[in-house]
Amino acid sequence: MKKSDQAFETFEKILSIEPDNSNTINNIGTIYLDDLHQYEKSIEYFGRIWLNPKVGNMSKINALTNKSKALWLLKKYDKVVETSDIVLELEPNNVKALNDKGNALGELGFFKQSLICFNTILKIEPTFDLALMNSANALIKLNQFEEALSRLEEYVIKHPKEVKGLCNKAVCLFKLGSSKESIQLLEKAIQIDHKFSFAHHMLVNVLFHLKKYDEAPPHYKQAYGLAPNDIEILDNMGDCFGYLKKYQDAIFQCFSKIIQIDSTNLSAYEKMSMAFAKLKNYEMANLCWDIFNTAKSLK
Repeated sequence: MKKSDQAFETFEKILSIEPDNSNTINNIGTIYLDDLHQYEKSIEYFGRIWLNPKVGNMSKINALTNKSKALWLLKKYDKVVETSDIVLELEPNNVKALNDKGNALGELGFFKQSLICFNTILKIEPTFDLALMNSANALIKLNQFEEALSRLEEYVIKHPKEVKGLCNKAVCLFKLGSSKESIQLLEKAIQIDHKFSFAHHMLVNVLFHLKKYDEAPPHYKQAYGLAPNDIEILDNMGDCFGYLKKYQDAIFQCFSKIIQIDSTNLSAYEKMSMAFAKLKNYEMANLCWDIFNTAKSLK
């Protein structure tokens, strides 16, 4: 018998005696959430706690916080905002709810509102470093790179081996024109965690900008190996092979794979047509071009 099955048996016995036992209901919801990854089912249990008038605010806040986590994993970001707002009605200075709301607003593209959440956290709890990082991310989305860099410098001092912080600082430096410093930080991040795909992807973007095309492919391949369905990585790698005049690699390692992932990607057909033309394979070039034009006319 699995541990989760044993736990369920125990909790069900408790509920048969105390059907409104909020701790037991929360424990069952947590098993569905963390162990079984049945997020919709976990939300049902956390909802039972919220709807029970006999339950105190602390238990309700705990259940709603867990519900937000399940909703986040389901990518229901608008519902995360709604749930966080309920928590904040019960406890206005709840930094966890503010952080959840800020992250969800960011995913929905509301970066200014997201930044307000993180700034509020830092006023309530200045040592909440996650809010420092998240606020910098929001500032990057708002193209406020100098302020983002200032916050990331503070974050990186506290967390020198946190690869996300290093990479985000590298983004700011690159955007502010310090490409060499950006490369150094990205290389450091890769040394710490060579499986962090964003570090490889960002590094090749910087190398591409500096026209160091011959240095970029190994990092593109590493990034692709870690994120094989990332169309942006494949597209950028194909462009890089194009600059290196490696048109077959561009076609078969990049653009054709994009089409396998998304057969409606017109840009991939267009670029593949141009690569075939460079190889003087005009039959395939025309075929890709016809597909591109036909699909484009239907849009």
